[in-house]
Amino acid sequence: MHHNTLFVGMDVHKESFTLCCYCAESEKFFRIQKINPDSSLVIKYLKSAKDFYDANAHVLCGYEAGCLGYS
Repeated sequence: MHHNTLFVGMDVHKESFTLCCYCAESEKFFRIQKINPDSSLVIKYLKSAKDFYDANAHVLCGYEAGCLGYS
């Protein structure tokens, strides 16, 4: 794993997405944000988080699958 990996968790719902970053080095969460369910807003969030954390960081995203799995 890269030392400059930015981990992003996404709690995805029909009405909203909640996003959060995690830094393994400091073991801290940051930039918790609730947004409308729009992919362009997710991209904007990721760009902003990278600029805040490290513009050269590798981004690793994950999300919680709902009752329908990954459909």
